[in-house]
Amino acid sequence: MTYPQAIDYINRAARFGDKPGLERVRALLGAFGDPHKKLRFVHVAGTNGKGSTCAMVESILRAAGYKTGLFISPYLEDYRERIQVGRRLIPREDIARLAGKAKDIIETLSLRAGGEQSDPLNHSGGYDAPRKFEIETAIALQYFFEQQCDTVVLEVGLGGRLDATNVIEAPEVCVITSISYDHTRILGDSIESIAREKCGILKPGCDAVSCPAQNPSAQRVIEQTCAEIGCRLTVPEERALYAENIGLHGSRFLYKGKRYGIGLIGSHQIQNALTAVETVTALRRRGFAIPSSAVTTGLLSAKWNGRLEIVRKAHRRAAPEQMTTGDLYNHDKRGPLCIIDGAHNTDAVSVLCGVIDSLLCGKKLITVMAMSEDKRYDLCAPMLAKRSAHFIATEFRDMHPLPAAVLAAACRGTHREVIPDVGAAVKRALELAAPDDVVLACGSLYMIGDAKRAMLKGL
Repeated sequence: MTYPQAIDYINRAARFGDKPGLERVRALLGAFGDPHKKLRFVHVAGTNGKGSTCAMVESILRAAGYKTGLFISPYLEDYRERIQVGRRLIPREDIARLAGKAKDIIETLSLRAGGEQSDPLNHSGGYDAPRKFEIETAIALQYFFEQQCDTVVLEVGLGGRLDATNVIEAPEVCVITSISYDHTRILGDSIESIAREKCGILKPGCDAVSCPAQNPSAQRVIEQTCAEIGCRLTVPEERALYAENIGLHGSRFLYKGKRYGIGLIGSHQIQNALTAVETVTALRRRGFAIPSSAVTTGLLSAKWNGRLEIVRKAHRRAAPEQMTTGDLYNHDKRGPLCIIDGAHNTDAVSVLCGVIDSLLCGKKLITVMAMSEDKRYDLCAPMLAKRSAHFIATEFRDMHPLPAAVLAAACRGTHREVIPDVGAAVKRALELAAPDDVVLACGSLYMIGDAKRAMLKGL
């Protein structure tokens, strides 16, 4: 099996089904030899902040000398972003090899169940074939085992309780990041029901960390679940935090008397950093040797693409002595500051708007946005449109995109355009922008990778 054939095979698997559960991924991993039972994990669930927290925890562990596995979703530009060891992408040949092995296993399991070997992914003969994310999870866990990872930072795909990643036994630490409304058709339409699904990753014997400023209703569910199953719960102390500086270069802050810096942008990333710091504290209690220097280095060097990521630094015509954030500016070319952000639910968009108001105040903003049809676009789009001098609605290619015209219609009274092609939408935004303006591409994570490529191509 070649790499393109492997990707095609994985993508042919059903994304969802009417039989939720962990039986399929357990059977698949069992045939692989149960690699997940030979690994140590930090398991991370939540609505917002999962990826950034995963990136920070992984970076700290790597700085401490541990060989790390990292499993994330979705990817932005390269499918292999989902599976990394030491922040190096899994090689194409390993994807091809392990997908081929998964295919052989699935065909064998199908025959045993009375299905057909020719194409078991079509659920013929009554065989309940693994879903796409279940196959990806099995490939990742097998690869991490083969690479002899010391610790795997494992991001939940959706929810927690019935997510394929929850096939693992008790992790070292379970982390619950910020919980808000998202995927309500699957997880429920109340914060409490969503929190219960997220808390499904908690297991007896593990430590638990909840983010600071957690939704109070969600926090009650987390505390109750931890008490019921015997998890030691840690919540960062906001009163021990002092933010020294927050800017487009990152942030500096004091926490419990220690000074830290992060390169990720926005005050919300300080909250994620506190979650990472307390996760490290929990890991130390469980025998991990993580020096303070590794925490400082790991936080500062952590990178997370697609979240307030500066794709292109702005040209600035001011004299050098007048530049207060000179590291943001590049004098080789004239062009606007270009940013991408994957905010795709109301809480994440509110955070993005807060950054716009505080760090981009006074800048002319040209926004390119796309969303999935199951998101609250009626709330999210107007929040950004009213802050934009020009709003361009676009759409991505798959995963249930919202038509661009529908998105634009939610922004009444705003100077708006409908350009369904992402590349053309970004090109138009760059044409509209002056050197001192800001071009922002945001919304679905399934779009911003294409937007990033278009920004780099257009400048």
